[in-house]
Amino acid sequence: MNAPEKRKFQVLFICEGNTCRSPMAEATLKAKVPKTLYDDIEILSAGLSTFSGLAPSTEAELAAERKGYDLSLHQSQQLDETLVETSDLILCMEPAQTRYLKDRFPQSAGRIHTLRMFGGGVNEPIEDPWQQDIRVYFQTLDQIDAEINRIKSKIWNMVRKNRKKTTE
Repeated sequence: MNAPEKRKFQVLFICEGNTCRSPMAEATLKAKVPKTLYDDIEILSAGLSTFSGLAPSTEAELAAERKGYDLSLHQSQQLDETLVETSDLILCMEPAQTRYLKDRFPQSAGRIHTLRMFGGGVNEPIEDPWQQDIRVYFQTLDQIDAEINRIKSKIWNMVRKNRKKTTE
């Protein structure tokens, strides 16, 4: 008899268009995953108001590249019910996005958080840099990077707990 397939812990970042903030957050967290957890985590991003298949903004790619993160293969995807249902942790860029998702998917409300609020932070948005100067993208990514550094240990602990649960 085959052993059941181990389920990866899934983190999903949400913004509006999935071409700036959420792909930058996805790339940031991916770059920080400890080698010991590579096989235990899946990191994705999606947008609330987008078309699937769009490339990231040029400015987002440049900001990410400056930090050594890669967005070259990213393609936007529209958030759907399956993504919400399969994600263990959903981190939104704005409190309004968090409220919207909790209202739309009440069964998943306990897994939906605002990035800056998660883990005891502040309930404030990561502002959308869309169509602003490249310096705003740099500042936005610096803010995302700082937030992910603040919460990554909590995420790694959640991943380890999931790994232990799925192997028992």
